[in-house]
Amino acid sequence: MVSTILGALQVHLKATYTELQWILNIYILVTSVFMITMGRFGDIFGNRTMVLFGMVGFGASSFFAGISPNPEWMLVARGFQGFFGAIIIPCSLAIINNIFPDAQKGRVIGTWNALAMLGIAIAPLLATVLHELANWRWIFFIHIPLMILCLIITLFSLREELQVLDKQPIDWWGFIFLTVGATCLVVSVTQGFEWGWSSPFTLILLVIAAVAIFLWIITEMTQKSPIVNFGWFANKTFAGCVTVALVTISAGVVLLFLLPLYLHNILALGYVHIGLFLCALTFPAAVFSPVSGFLTDRFGHRFPIFIGSIFLIVSLYMNTRFSTDTSSWFLILSFILFGISWGMILGPVKTGVLNSLPHRKAGVGVGALLSFDHLGSTIFLAIMGTIFRRFEHTFLENELIDQGIEITRRDVSLIQMLLSHPLKVS
Repeated sequence: MVSTILGALQVHLKATYTELQWILNIYILVTSVFMITMGRFGDIFGNRTMVLFGMVGFGASSFFAGISPNPEWMLVARGFQGFFGAIIIPCSLAIINNIFPDAQKGRVIGTWNALAMLGIAIAPLLATVLHELANWRWIFFIHIPLMILCLIITLFSLREELQVLDKQPIDWWGFIFLTVGATCLVVSVTQGFEWGWSSPFTLILLVIAAVAIFLWIITEMTQKSPIVNFGWFANKTFAGCVTVALVTISAGVVLLFLLPLYLHNILALGYVHIGLFLCALTFPAAVFSPVSGFLTDRFGHRFPIFIGSIFLIVSLYMNTRFSTDTSSWFLILSFILFGISWGMILGPVKTGVLNSLPHRKAGVGVGALLSFDHLGSTIFLAIMGTIFRRFEHTFLENELIDQGIEITRRDVSLIQMLLSHPLKVS
């Protein structure tokens, strides 16, 4: 929903390109950092309790996002949304893992994934409807009644599975080092274009990130109860599923950031048309998630992942052919193929991870999978966003030179300011 109305946020909040990138990225960054720890909290304090807490917090943070008067306020609210989302996602999957037997797990997780994808599928259309009938703020306010409904369902349909609670201690040092390292890395990559890659701020953050990540790895290898057990990666199933999911989600996050801007700024489409186009990307994911669950139970998780990977490669190649006059059918076909790849891949990788770990590690195992995927996609979005802006800057500069216009050092600064702050340059 946020991706669909990025153009509206840019106008109403007077947000820069970097601020728009952060509005999308802060949610993913916070979710990725906290998801492993929140999965462990679910194993300790009970997944049902944690899910209820996450729903209350997500509803409250959505309200504050909806009343945001400026980009800074929005960033803080989106950060809290990410934190509470990091509670709900792994703990809900852990509940499923504890309730259903292994023989049904593929279909059940496929259904879970289908419902999640259905939410993603209707999000672009719902965002455009809310924007047209009211304004962009309602894409956040709508979460409040949804969270209330989910609270009621959870309270009356689930009991806490006390027998699966894990009393092992929390690896706080590992959590701190991971948080500091990931945050500094993403901030340095995202802001490096504006600060300069040789600026003291950028270099200091990169050094802090490298040291913190190194200390995190050392801590995880020496702790008795680490946040991430690197021994899990000796399991080919776990390592393979994490890698495939990381690539798939990273590609999707970048597309969901750049495509709405491409459709709005380059093809000059309205928000309704953007929402309809993005539905071609999201609806196939919801439709094919149950299919992948059935195939997983029948043939194992590798088969649907292989099929989905083929669709992913073809779709990404088609995306590289987009231009200022790309036909609608070509856009829709590439979106549909990518949606199919998401539907075929994301459910089976969760099943593969859950089947590769003991039941009592379900929460932290799924949290590790989702955290690595989200963290990787956050860093990938930061890198690709920086590359995109660099190409944009170089292209504009070369076009001016080809027109015989002499570029001074002041002009270079103005070009960078124009690309970074298009609505603030007079």
